[in-house]
Amino acid sequence: MEMIPMLKRHGYQYVLVDSIFIKPKREMRWEELRYRPYLARHEGAEIIVVPRDRDLSNAQLSGLDPGWFEHEVRERTKWCNFPALVTTWTDGENGGWFRATQIESGFWGFFYRPVLDRYRAGTLGFAPIHISEYLRRFPPTEEVEVYRGPGIPSIIGVGTSLNGPARCSRRKAGMSSATPANITGNRSNGSISN
Repeated sequence: MEMIPMLKRHGYQYVLVDSIFIKPKREMRWEELRYRPYLARHEGAEIIVVPRDRDLSNAQLSGLDPGWFEHEVRERTKWCNFPALVTTWTDGENGGWFRATQIESGFWGFFYRPVLDRYRAGTLGFAPIHISEYLRRFPPTEEVEVYRGPGIPSIIGVGTSLNGPARCSRRKAGMSSATPANITGNRSNGSISN
C-alpha cells in the first residue's frame, strides 16, 4: 500500500497483485475476489489493482493444454454476474516451456497460438483483451487493501497505459481476454489477462 503514491508519481495506472494478497472491505465470493479489478488508496493516491489467478498462473508456468485451460476458465467464472477478467501472469524465465527452442512444443506454439486460433474461429469461450482495454470498458469502483507478502512481493507487475496496449515493467507470459458475454455485461463464461 505504501508504494501506491510512488507508483502513481511514476505514471503507473494499475498493478497486478496475487489474489491471496487482496483484502476486501466487505465479504466477497471466491470468484469476485479473483476476477474483477479494484481500487487501492494510500495517502491520497489511488491505483487500480488487477488480481492474478495464482492457480492458473502456476499451471501456465508448468505447461498446459488449451482445452483444459478453456474448461478451467469456464468453470471458475460460471457464477460471475459481472464481466470477469481472469489474469494469468508468469515469470517467463522460470518455466522451461517459455524458453523451448522448438516453438511448437513451447508456450507460444503449443498453447498461445492454438488459443488465438480458436478465438479467430469463433470456438473459444472467451476473447483476448488487453488489461488496459478491459479497464476502459469496465472501470473498477470498489476499494480493497493489499496485504504485504511474507518475503514475497505482493505486487507482481505494473501497467502504465489505459490509452493503448499495456506496457509492463517486466516481460511476462500471460493472456488477457473476456467472453462476448463479458463484453455485453451478461453472465460471464470466462476471461484471461496479461
